[in-house]
Amino acid sequence: MHAAYTLTNAKEVWKTVLNNSTGITANAHKVKSEFQPGKKLSKVWRKLTKEGSPLSKPGSKLTKLRAFLSKERAKLSKEGSLLT
Repeated sequence: MHAAYTLTNAKEVWKTVLNNSTGITANAHKVKSEFQPGKKLSKVWRKLTKEGSPLSKPGSKLTKLRAFLSKERAKLSKEGSLLT
């Protein structure tokens, strides 16, 4: 079973992403509106990256963002701070 980011981790990761100027601050309000207690980041991602979303288009910042999140997930996993 895969560990999933919960509300706290998702907010921190997203804040870091926005602070790193990944070029998708226009979508911040969408993510913010999706954060609810107990909601998993994967569900937020599915909604944000569904077909037709600016993030799903070729050449978008999504690839860079996914790489960043994978790196963060690995870092959190090593620290043992992922909530399951």
